[in-house]
Amino acid sequence: MDLKRRQIVWADLNGRGGELKGKNTPCIILQNNKGNTVSNTTIVVPIIAKSNYMKSHSSAYVHIGKDDFYNLDIEDSIAVCDQIRVIDKKRITKAVKSLLSEEKTEQIENFFLNKIGYGKTNKLYKLVWVIYNDGIGNEQNSEKAFPSLVIGRDNMKKQTVLIAPLTKVKKGYVLPTQVKIPSGYIPSESNEKILSLEQMRVIDRTRIVSHSTQDNIEFPKSLSLEIARAFVNNLSLQLYKRGQIVLVDLEGIGSEQRGLRPCVIVQNDTGNKLSPTTIILPLTSSTSKVDLAVNVNVKKEEFVGSSYDYRSSNVLCNQIQVIDSTRIKRVDNCIFSSNVMERIDNGLLANVLQGLDDGLLSSGIEGVDNSSLTSVEYINKLRFKLIYYTSSDGIGHEQRSKEPIPAVCIQNNLGNKYSSSTIVAPIISSKRSRALPTQVRLENFNGTDETKLAALEQVRVIDKSRIVETFDILNREKSKEIFDAYCVSLGVFLK
Repeated sequence: MDLKRRQIVWADLNGRGGELKGKNTPCIILQNNKGNTVSNTTIVVPIIAKSNYMKSHSSAYVHIGKDDFYNLDIEDSIAVCDQIRVIDKKRITKAVKSLLSEEKTEQIENFFLNKIGYGKTNKLYKLVWVIYNDGIGNEQNSEKAFPSLVIGRDNMKKQTVLIAPLTKVKKGYVLPTQVKIPSGYIPSESNEKILSLEQMRVIDRTRIVSHSTQDNIEFPKSLSLEIARAFVNNLSLQLYKRGQIVLVDLEGIGSEQRGLRPCVIVQNDTGNKLSPTTIILPLTSSTSKVDLAVNVNVKKEEFVGSSYDYRSSNVLCNQIQVIDSTRIKRVDNCIFSSNVMERIDNGLLANVLQGLDDGLLSSGIEGVDNSSLTSVEYINKLRFKLIYYTSSDGIGHEQRSKEPIPAVCIQNNLGNKYSSSTIVAPIISSKRSRALPTQVRLENFNGTDETKLAALEQVRVIDKSRIVETFDILNREKSKEIFDAYCVSLGVFLK
């Protein structure tokens, strides 16, 4: 059965006590699309008619109107988020191609991000033994009690609780929706276990037959973060948005930023939702950085909604860097205002276009009188150099290689002249028939018949000590395409 995330289906749900049940119950599919393709199960949130729901307010309810279902005539409804569950696809009695609106999907996502407290430290977990013997097909099902972890905040006043089963390690690899729990972390369980988030479900508390003698289990922060990520991977939740503050574990050499640092997300939100990487700018409270034209000062009072007490800081636009999402150790609630982001956007453009003059980006082309150039005229005269650089220190989906990596050097001439670092976009093999909007095709690369892609979604700062050689320069037309892809990658556009 070909299912898509956000799709509306009808399913036969069974249950006991506080578990929502009923024949032909409408549901929203939340499982990620890869899981929907390869798995015999999916994860759904049931929908009930608005006229049938309890009148008391609940943060677990997302109100859905007729206009929120694309191409589907259905009455106003309630998505009951605290009834999420895995179901075997055999339970599905009907499926339509209609999708829930992105706005309402985001509201559901926000409920679950709040549920698991993503990015918070010092989490405590509860271990319970559960009997669930009325599952079908590939749903976790057993006549004997099996160990499970309670996921997210446990409201003892509620009749139900969200759990994920702990199973034996059977394979040599762990799925992105699973977490290997090392031996010794689970009381009374001497062997390592697999926490299977793809089998999570809400259960009535009467299914719990035993609790751990240890009321609360504290895992290392790294393991707690793995659990949150597996939950997020399972549902394809968007963890962060453009302009949001995150705490990132950076690695770098020379003048590249390194260590655990607050950063602001600057990748466009399509990339933030779909890509395993994002693009960040580090923040520093050092006053020595304030005079650089590409850096942006953010006052203390502009960190609105933050969970932490930030000092006035400088956003280092010249330290732009792609990171694998696993480097993010904490997500703050602070999202910079449009005013702050406009200043950051100007800094990002200045990385390439050198400076700001009366609202127009100008200057920076050797041998050209820039005084009368508009920003458009300036962009049309850009010519970017091609280089090789070394990078073997990446993780996850960050571009890295033991051999020198070809790249486009996009930093402005002033920065290239005076800075100890530069900004590059790696050049990768062309595996797609069509390039992404953040990529530029480079035909006959380096005098060969091969076509390569300049990957602006992998843009990053490098210390100049990494540069091995400069081997070519792009023409103006191709350089303009590079600049446009840079803007798309960052969601930045000239006014």
